[in-house]
Amino acid sequence: LTFISNIGGEATENYNLQLNLVYNSNNTENKHKISNGWRLNVMQQVDTEGVTQMEETQDYRYYIDSDGTKHYFYNDNGTYKDEDNLGYVYTSVGSGSDLIRHKITTKDKAVLSFDSSGFLRLLEDPNGNTMRFNYTAHASGNYITSITDTDNTVLFNFTYDAGITKLLSVTNARSGQTASFI
Repeated sequence: LTFISNIGGEATENYNLQLNLVYNSNNTENKHKISNGWRLNVMQQVDTEGVTQMEETQDYRYYIDSDGTKHYFYNDNGTYKDEDNLGYVYTSVGSGSDLIRHKITTKDKAVLSFDSSGFLRLLEDPNGNTMRFNYTAHASGNYITSITDTDNTVLFNFTYDAGITKLLSVTNARSGQTASFI
C-alpha cells in the first residue's frame, strides 16, 4: 500500500518541485524522522546488498525511489542495470568527489547523485539544471536541512526537534507556507 499527499510545491525557471508526504507499507521499519513507513519523496537513497542464491553471492545495488519502492540493479558485464527495465543505470563514483559516491542515470538522461551515506544530494536534468538536497550529519542520523535550485536559491527549509529525531515542519522559503507534522 502506498499513499501520497502533496504538501507543497515550488516552480522555478528550470524545475517544478513537488514535495510529497509518502506512506509505503513496505517501509514500516524505517522512521525517516517522521513516523514508521512515512517519508518525504525527496528522501531517496541508494545502497549495496549482497544477495545469496544457490550458494553464490550476487553483488546488487538498490535504489529507493520517491514513493519508497526498492529497485534492484544487477551487474551486466560491469554496468549495473535496473531489474525493472526502467532504463536506469547505476554507477559507483568511488574515490571521486568527497560528497558524491553513487549516480543513477535515467533513460531521459537525468542524473541522480548520492553521497557516501546513500542519500540523494543532487538532481541534474539533461540541460545541466540542478536541484540540491542539503543534509547535515548528526548522531541520530543524517537529516535534510534544505533544498536549493541551480542558482543556490533556497526553496524549502526543514525544521526538527531538539534531538534531531523528528521532522517538525517543512517551509516553502519563497511563499512562507509551512506544513507541520504532529
